[in-house]
Amino acid sequence: MELLDSNGHGETRAQGAENIAPVSANSPDTSSEMQGKLPHSLTEHQEEMGSPAGHAGSLSPKIVSHIEPARASDDPSKDEGRHAALLTDKSGVEIIYENGFTGASSIIPAAEMKSEEDNMYCRNNVAVTPTKKVESVKGCEGSHTGLVDTSAPFESVKQAVTKFGGIVDWKAYRARSLERRRVMQLELEKVQQEIPQFKEDWETAEVAKAHVIEELERTTRLVDELKHELLRAQEMEQGIDDEASVIAQTQLAVAKERHEKAVEELELLKEELRSTHEQYAVLATERDVAVKRAKEVVRAAKDTEKQVEELTLELIASKESLESAHASHHEVEEHRLGAALAKEQDFLAWDKELQEAQEELNQLHEQIASKTNVEAEAVENERKLLSLKSELAAYVEDKLNEEAGMLQQQGSDEEKEISRSIKQALASKRKELAELKGKLENARNEANLVRVTAESLSSELDREKASLAALQQSEGMASITVSSLEAELDRTEQEIEMVHKKEAEAREKMAELPRMLQRAAQEAEDAKMAAHSAQEELRKAKEEVERAKASATTAGTRLRAVSKEIEASKASERLAIAAAQAMQESEDTGSTGASPRVVTLPVSEYHALSEKVHEAEELANERVAVALAQVELAKVSESRSLERLQEASKETEKKKSDLRIALERAERANEGKLGAERELRRWRAEHVQRRKAHEAAQHAVSPVRTPPRMFVQQKGSYLEGNELRDPKVHKSTGSMDQFVSDKKSRKKKSFLTQLSTLLSRKTHAQT
Repeated sequence: MELLDSNGHGETRAQGAENIAPVSANSPDTSSEMQGKLPHSLTEHQEEMGSPAGHAGSLSPKIVSHIEPARASDDPSKDEGRHAALLTDKSGVEIIYENGFTGASSIIPAAEMKSEEDNMYCRNNVAVTPTKKVESVKGCEGSHTGLVDTSAPFESVKQAVTKFGGIVDWKAYRARSLERRRVMQLELEKVQQEIPQFKEDWETAEVAKAHVIEELERTTRLVDELKHELLRAQEMEQGIDDEASVIAQTQLAVAKERHEKAVEELELLKEELRSTHEQYAVLATERDVAVKRAKEVVRAAKDTEKQVEELTLELIASKESLESAHASHHEVEEHRLGAALAKEQDFLAWDKELQEAQEELNQLHEQIASKTNVEAEAVENERKLLSLKSELAAYVEDKLNEEAGMLQQQGSDEEKEISRSIKQALASKRKELAELKGKLENARNEANLVRVTAESLSSELDREKASLAALQQSEGMASITVSSLEAELDRTEQEIEMVHKKEAEAREKMAELPRMLQRAAQEAEDAKMAAHSAQEELRKAKEEVERAKASATTAGTRLRAVSKEIEASKASERLAIAAAQAMQESEDTGSTGASPRVVTLPVSEYHALSEKVHEAEELANERVAVALAQVELAKVSESRSLERLQEASKETEKKKSDLRIALERAERANEGKLGAERELRRWRAEHVQRRKAHEAAQHAVSPVRTPPRMFVQQKGSYLEGNELRDPKVHKSTGSMDQFVSDKKSRKKKSFLTQLSTLLSRKTHAQT
């Protein structure tokens, strides 16, 4: 036989003719003989491996031919050696058993792989049993004749290490392990991918199994019916009547049960048809409601589009209002700078006017002092006038007394001359007295005038003092106004900062608003698509309902056909019963004698009639089954249409909720935009009010600038010159109007003219 050594080379070794005892593979006693010849240890090993004894019968002929020479040999020592080898060489037995169990046709590969182990087992066996050394060696040699391998057991250390489970090249082993792991992972993924296919195959197999079971039940039913018919035919051949026949009674009971089941199914189908009509009515109402809702959704989508357009317009308007707010903010800044400059200029003008008022006040004090001097002089002159009058009266009396005495002494001529001179002197004195009286009157008038002027000057001084107090008060008010303006400026700056912050927030909101509008538009588009899909689903649901209605109508027609077939089966049953009765009567007449009412039928015709009845029943049953299957299909299609309608209603509800959410978001965005516009309008109104108040305060303080007043003395008179510093004088209703009144200026000018005329007269009189 041809063997493979460890190097893989083929080697042919011839066995001795005396050791060759071929056994036929077709021998029936081979397995039993082999079972009997195997030692007890081999059977124990088989029991330890968990293999049944019956597997020994599956040994191949080559294994038996390999073991048979040991049994057929005439040498008892060789037999003992072979038995020892079989007892000690457990690995060889395992190889034989495994090959026998798997049904292998040759033991040559095991001999090739285990030749070295056999030799080692043989040597160990020889070492253990020294008394039978020669016999065991001979037994080993005899048992393995033709299996001796003289080559080296291992070609290299790597092969030896690999053979005994060791690893030399760790990198290669790691690469191989990674490759094996990758392969295992790929196989696992492939298995996981194949699992759904296997599940589908299993489901299809289950469905096929159910169909097969149904076919089997149908076949068993048919077989039972055929058996019943056969038994009935046998009974009829034996002459048993229908009443005594158990088979006929069972057939009749089965037919009645089928009829009752068919009637019950017909009632159930009618009820289902009625429920289907009711569900169709409900679906029709739901369809109308869904159509209305879809229209409402479309209308809401259009409203959302309009709102989006309005929001875009409002966004543009808010941008324009924001730009106008920026412009007004710049104007406020410019006004604030102008107000600061005007305030500084007003401070300078007020300082100048205050200095000029102080100078005018000093001049008025000087004038008042000069007026008091004039009054003192007038009083002194009046006193002098009175003394002069008294002196004049005394002098006149003295002169008269002297003249009277002289007249008495000198005579009449002298008296005449004296009286003439006295008269002249008296006339001159009278003239002087008249002049003095005139001067006194003038002095009195001047004194009165001076008194009046003093009073007017004192009143003017009081007025000037009041005006100075008012000026100081206005200056205090101006300082308060300045502080309030500074506070207002600070508050305005804070408000400007807040406005900047609000503008930043408004910019952020405006930056978010297009996205919100885009989202709202997208949601509106989604709502439109949802409405369109809902309409499509509704249309499909309508089609499904129409199909369900058509299937219901077809089911009704089929039910009517089934009822007709049931009636036909009843008629055929009645015919069968009549035929059975006729057969019974024929049998009775055959037993009792001929009767004119009895119709005799031959057995062939009876069998033909019974076959026709059976075929009619089968056809009716098949039609009923087909009708029931169609009804089931109609139910399934109706349930599917209902499920689809429910899904469509759920989808429409979902889309409605999404649309409602989108509308709420749009409303919130609109409310936020309206709130922002409201805040912007309120801020603009407050800003305009503050600007107006600021302008009013600015006009109250800075535009009313009192022109400086200068008193210039020319030719003993004081003239007041008014010069306006600014070409434009702004009038206001504040506390500074008393300084710019035309009436007061006219009064002041008239009083000064009177004072100047009075002083000029006085100086002229003194000169």
